[in-house]
Amino acid sequence: MELLVLLQKIRNPILDYVCMFFTLCGQDAVLMLIFCTLYWCKDKTYAMRVGLSFISSALIVQTLKIICVVPRPWMLNSSIKPVEMAKKGASGYSFPSGHTQSATSIYATIAWNSSKSITKVGLFFLILLVAFSRLYLGVHTPLDVTSSLVISILVVVGINTLFDSAILDKVKRDTFFAI
Repeated sequence: MELLVLLQKIRNPILDYVCMFFTLCGQDAVLMLIFCTLYWCKDKTYAMRVGLSFISSALIVQTLKIICVVPRPWMLNSSIKPVEMAKKGASGYSFPSGHTQSATSIYATIAWNSSKSITKVGLFFLILLVAFSRLYLGVHTPLDVTSSLVISILVVVGINTLFDSAILDKVKRDTFFAI
């Protein structure tokens, strides 16, 4: 909570809007637009990788939210004041962070499958900026964000590793998609 209080002290309207922009990069509507663009304009199999990573990590994170029932930071500590425009989108429970999970699962899968180092580095920083924005805005704790990062990265590695091995063999691929 000390980090959230510290971040509150450096808030200003410009940083508020910058962080709202990065939070937007982790919202489902934006990520579904990316997924649909990949599916319709790039490659359906590639888009399935992205979608499977997203759905798998979302199931885990949303299940944990329901099981753990952790209130938002401002409900746990009255000294935490979230940025007002971010509070509207911060419904439900806090742990783990859904925005961080969404951004990590989509952007890390794209990075995994990119051959360009600059793309990988850029997407890595975008994931970190989405995670940081959730802290800056006061709607998540470091534990919320970190747990989502770890869960989503593990899912991305697992899905892409399975996908890479299954895609080589038609029988494995068909079994993988059936599952």
